[in-house]
Order: sequence, then structure tokens, then C-alpha cells
Amino acid sequence: MEKDKNSIIINLIGVGCKVSAISLEEPIYSKLYQTAKELNEPLKYAIFDADFFNLLNDKKYTSLDDMAYLTINGLIENIKSTVEIRLGGRKKRTISMTELIKQDTLLPLYQIEIIEGIVISKNTLIVIEKEMGLIYSYQIKEEKLDIDKLNFKICDVITGNENLKILSSMEYDGKKLISKPSDTLITASYAIQV
Repeated sequence: MEKDKNSIIINLIGVGCKVSAISLEEPIYSKLYQTAKELNEPLKYAIFDADFFNLLNDKKYTSLDDMAYLTINGLIENIKSTVEIRLGGRKKRTISMTELIKQDTLLPLYQIEIIEGIVISKNTLIVIEKEMGLIYSYQIKEEKLDIDKLNFKICDVITGNENLKILSSMEYDGKKLISKPSDTLITASYAIQV
């Protein structure tokens, strides 16, 4: 990302999470189950096998992303998760996810929109991938940041095992910010069948 003294960079750093919901309705369920059986593993483990999609042999489904009817990803509430605001390459402000979600002031310091209770339906395989690093990076072409124009969108996702609060997107002055490529390391992958 280019450094420009007249731009603001907002980095979401720390622990991220991607939640994908895959329907287990017919006809896809039979194909998934049969492929898992060929790998000699339960579906919730087989889905992460490097050979799974080759064995599935379906041009429509070449990755988890192709199968998901719902995908939510972003920075999750964690002690290591922060929103870092930089101006001209210099750090100007750091906001922890906990501080953002649990604002303990008389008047809110930050504009947040919480999308309440996204519940995954029955007959679904919920695939959760957690990662560490630079989750999102946004650039705003402004000389000065007006924090009141910044809107944080947080999804409250209920998976059955966890209740995740995910900072999934941001807006500035009513316009959705587009993220630059991230740089992360996957630290955990697991699936839950509901």
C-alpha cells in the first residue's frame, strides 16, 4: 500500500475469524458425505483435507467459499485485536476491540452498528477459520480523520458453540471502505455440524 501524507490508513490487526455456513440439504449432502467416506473421516474433519475438493470432483464446488451460503469474516473480540489508525505512516490512535464493543462512557466515543444474533440454521456445516495478523487494511484519502464519520459494523454470530462478535466492515462518511489484501496466518480450523 502506498504511503501518502494525505491519506489515512486504518489497519485491523490481531485475531480474525471467518465463519462459513454450508447447507447440508440434498443433493449436496450425499456428495459431501460420500467424499468424506472416501477419505475415511467424518465430514467435519474431511472438509479440511487437501484432497477433499479433488475427490468431490464437482466444477461448481472447488473450495469452501463456493459452497457457503453465508460467509462473515473480520476482526474478533480478543485481547490482541486492535484497530490502528495511521496518518502519513505514523500511528495516531489505537482502539482495542473490547473498548470498541464495550464503551463504558456516558456518550459513545465511536459509532458502531451491531447486527444482532445471526443464527445459523439447522442442517448446516459451520466452518470456522481463525487467523492472526493484518486482517483488513483500509485507506481513506483525507488529510484529517473525523472519527464521528467512521462507522464500525459488528456482526454477532451464534454458531452453537460460540458467540462471536466480528468487526466485519467499516464505513466512512456513509461510504463502505474497501479493504486491501490481508496478511494472516491461519491458527485454527474446525467445523461444527448443526
